[in-house]
Amino acid sequence: MSGCHVTAKVAIAALRNLKELRRLELPFCSEFGDEGAKGLPSVCPYLELVDLYSCRTLTNEGLLSMASSLPYLKCLNAKRCHKLASFQVCDVLEHKALLHLQLPNFAGLNSCAVMLKLENAGFTHEGSGRLFRCGCPIRTSDTTDESIAPHPTSGLYLRCPVCIISRPGL
Repeated sequence: MSGCHVTAKVAIAALRNLKELRRLELPFCSEFGDEGAKGLPSVCPYLELVDLYSCRTLTNEGLLSMASSLPYLKCLNAKRCHKLASFQVCDVLEHKALLHLQLPNFAGLNSCAVMLKLENAGFTHEGSGRLFRCGCPIRTSDTTDESIAPHPTSGLYLRCPVCIISRPGL
């Protein structure tokens, strides 16, 4: 589902029979929000990838509740979810299975406190809100694909091995 205007209740009802679902992409579903995020683990407990790009009603509470209840979650995209607050949302980094995280590029994402939290959780900030767990087998290439931002120092294009993302903003 992309760009949908369905409510969280409708989305959760539609996912109820998909218990084995591993990837869920809901970019631009602005009505999904906290209610949807909190309901996801009960209907799709095996999710490894959740893309909530530009779900503008999602807050820290919904994101943290969802992430803490999805034990297999490896990739999470919350880019352009403007109601998230930088320091508090970094609590999602405590999720042990999480390898790749996309957050809004907060002004405070490069603050000393947030950088220390990232380091303590074993993550590196690769720029533009892209976070990778240290030791995550990141695929790189020297492609000129303009939809993927290159690493700020190496110039290589980073790709998460789980989500193999090649769309802009992810």
